[in-house]
Amino acid sequence: VLNVTARAETLSAAQRRAYKLLEKVDWQEGFHRTDIGWRAL
Repeated sequence: VLNVTARAETLSAAQRRAYKLLEKVDWQEGFHRTDIGWRAL
């Protein structure tokens, strides 16, 4: 398990920032979910 977190002025900006950070992770068999917490937005 790998966690990525980000802080920003708004929750949606923090989400975008966190997903941008995920693009830098090189994990051949890794995956990420985009459905966790989406209702909060």
